[in-house]
Amino acid sequence: MVLDPDPSDKREALERPPMPPGKPARAPWLALLAVLVLGLIGWWMMGGNTVDPETTSSTAPVVDTSQGQ
Repeated sequence: MVLDPDPSDKREALERPPMPPGKPARAPWLALLAVLVLGLIGWWMMGGNTVDPETTSSTAPVVDTSQGQ
């Protein structure tokens, strides 16, 4: 069995090359923007009473009889 005299020569070949500096990640910002847009659309669609209860009511209106006494 023969030992290598200098194992550091092979170690350099196994190391990763340095990574170039990357751009900042856009995915978290896009996800946040999508959540805000969907939330605003939902708030806008659910807000307010735009239905007339007189035209959609399936029961007779309640008559207040306590005022005359």
